[in-house]
Amino acid sequence: MKTPEEMSEDELRVLKARVDNLLGNNNKSSRDIVFMRYILELASEPPSSVAAPSLCSCFDKGYPHLMEFIESIGPLDNRQKLIAMKMCANLIVGQLREMDIPVSVKTICNCMQRIRDIFDRAFPGYIESGLVGFVYSVNEQNGES
Repeated sequence: MKTPEEMSEDELRVLKARVDNLLGNNNKSSRDIVFMRYILELASEPPSSVAAPSLCSCFDKGYPHLMEFIESIGPLDNRQKLIAMKMCANLIVGQLREMDIPVSVKTICNCMQRIRDIFDRAFPGYIESGLVGFVYSVNEQNGES
């Protein structure tokens, strides 16, 4: 099975249509669907174990905060935004594990609302100094996401 990063635009559209059908939700972009799948992978929860409405509800609460933070990095295309989203998700999971909090879809999504604090804890002073873009660019260059 291909990872979303390996999929063509057509394959991503088919994946999005299938997920939209499953969720009954047609307002998520392909990038958002790929990110939701990434969160499921980080949480080690099979998609069938998470009720679709609760996943969407939880995701929708934290997502605007995450995107506001990512947009502070500067202009990014969809691929770059997905890399930044994954970088933030990895920071969230790292903090959850550091605090011995179970990593679940719900905890990841809830923490998206506090991404500024989580980033500041991982990289003290970088937000204040305007260096969020620097951390992102290092992640992008290293192929990390």
